[in-house]
Amino acid sequence: MKYLRGVRWLALGVIIAVGACSSDSTDPNGGNNGGNPTITLTLSASALSIVQGASGTLNATIGRAGGFTGAVTIEVTGAPTGMTATPAPATVGSGATSSTITVAPGASLTPGAYTLTVRASGTGVSAVTATFQVTVTAAITGGFTLSVTPTTASIQQGAQTTATVNITRTGGFTGSVDLAVSGGPGAGLTAAFNPASTTGNTSTLTLSAAGTLAAATYNLTITGTASGITQQAATFALTVTATTGGGGGNTVWSFCSDEVPGWFAYQDGTGAWTQVQPVNSTFTFPINSGKGGVAYMQDGTNLAILYGTQQELNGYGVQCGESMSTEPTKTVAGSVAGLQPTDNAYITLGGGTAIVSGLASPNFTLTGVRDGTFDLVASRSSVVISGQNVSTQLIGLIFRRALNPADGSTLPVLDFGSTEAVSPVTSNLTVNNIGTDMALVNVFYITANLGFASLYFESNQSASATRPYYGVPNASRVSGDLHVLNVLSLTTSATNYRSASIYFAEATDRTVTLGPQISGLTVSTVNSAPYARLRAQYTVQPEYDDLIIFAGGQQNSTFTIFASKAYVGASATYDFAIPDFTGVGGWVNSWAPQLGINTDWSFSATGYSMPGGLLTPFADGLLSQNAVTTGSITP
Repeated sequence: MKYLRGVRWLALGVIIAVGACSSDSTDPNGGNNGGNPTITLTLSASALSIVQGASGTLNATIGRAGGFTGAVTIEVTGAPTGMTATPAPATVGSGATSSTITVAPGASLTPGAYTLTVRASGTGVSAVTATFQVTVTAAITGGFTLSVTPTTASIQQGAQTTATVNITRTGGFTGSVDLAVSGGPGAGLTAAFNPASTTGNTSTLTLSAAGTLAAATYNLTITGTASGITQQAATFALTVTATTGGGGGNTVWSFCSDEVPGWFAYQDGTGAWTQVQPVNSTFTFPINSGKGGVAYMQDGTNLAILYGTQQELNGYGVQCGESMSTEPTKTVAGSVAGLQPTDNAYITLGGGTAIVSGLASPNFTLTGVRDGTFDLVASRSSVVISGQNVSTQLIGLIFRRALNPADGSTLPVLDFGSTEAVSPVTSNLTVNNIGTDMALVNVFYITANLGFASLYFESNQSASATRPYYGVPNASRVSGDLHVLNVLSLTTSATNYRSASIYFAEATDRTVTLGPQISGLTVSTVNSAPYARLRAQYTVQPEYDDLIIFAGGQQNSTFTIFASKAYVGASATYDFAIPDFTGVGGWVNSWAPQLGINTDWSFSATGYSMPGGLLTPFADGLLSQNAVTTGSITP
């Protein structure tokens, strides 16, 4: 029995020993976990790209298994001299799972690709490793700043405007700049850059206000972001005004009902162009900077742009043309007596005109006579031919002042053989500085009540410096009447001409001095797409410093730019181009001159001896000098 009991205990001891050997996975902390203790290492990125002198990070994540719960040490090896790779924390404690590795290549480290190794180790477990690559790029030198032109703009609800974002680069920086806008109202205002990311120096910002956007001033921030460079910013204030149908403001332009342009915009100062919608045939808009511009398109072919002071633009804005289509008109009949067969009689009254020939019926009908009080002027003349020169010989004049005949009425006979008719006076005109040009002379007479007569007309050019002209005798003049004497001098090629006009009350011997030919002018193209923006740069000549007109045309489009001295100020140069209307509400790029098409242009400069700019009044003693030059360009 004792023997059997000993065998039994021996067998039990063997079983226990075998059991102990089959579970030989010892927890380093004294446990018995039934598996091998291990750790794993995972990196958040396999590669980093870092600029010299900057830094980058990635995460090392630790996994534990087999009952291992101890601390893990993180080490990074393989970094070249000049680069640091620092884990934080360097020891991932029990219960923690990650460490952030910061890699910092020095500013002098040679750009290139470097492989670094991350090693994770712990007590009682096998160490594990993982690698990642660091690409070091050359440090970006220089930088940039942002600005916006203009810095403010005002538009109506439902309209849009544009501004130019200027990128000023420094220190050789040529990288791409990403643009963005913040600070807006959110819904109702959209902003778009063209381009939104650029290696160039400018981008066009288009801002569009919904019709429901609240009228207010929105202070926007434009930011520019580039890799490795501090973000830059500029501000832009956009004022959105309520739609009133006419725009609201201190400046008014009216058109005849059949001449209302299909597109109209204004510029306050040098701000953004803004479209205005008319109320009936009137456009109302604000010019709060003291000066500005107006642009409008008629018939889809004729673009007009005017720059002036607020007073000039407001005074120039009654654009109802000669048709006077909104005014009632009358028809008035009459007859002429006292003409010879070689004579003609010209009759004017309130915008109505008629011609009677001595060989035809003496009766005439004046149509389109405006309602109101006007002077009737009738002139009798004959044609004089002397060699190749053809001129008019004024024989007699009839003035009937302050008439307002009824519609359908008949005037008393205009009898040039009666005492009502007066003979003109003859005086001499001397024209200086003709040079090698040929000159034409015309003389008109304007009465105080808008009567009009042609007193002298030359159809052929002459090199003569002195010639006679006809005028109205003093006894027939009244206060406010003016003679207008025009001298037109053309070069032999007829590509350039000069003119001078003098306004005077009494017809006496007169002298007119022509100014010089245009000089100091350059015509070019500002840029290409989306359309040809023709440009004129003119160094001001003192004889022609009050007004410039730059015009041009292609087969299907014309443009005219007016600018006054008061708008330009003290500048010695006029510099005007067709504006970039891209993004302005309602504008169509095909309205402007197109690229690759020959464009004929003309440039006119005018000076007045009296102040007034665009609003210079006709007055006794006024001298107006003008010069024109022409050419062509293919933009």
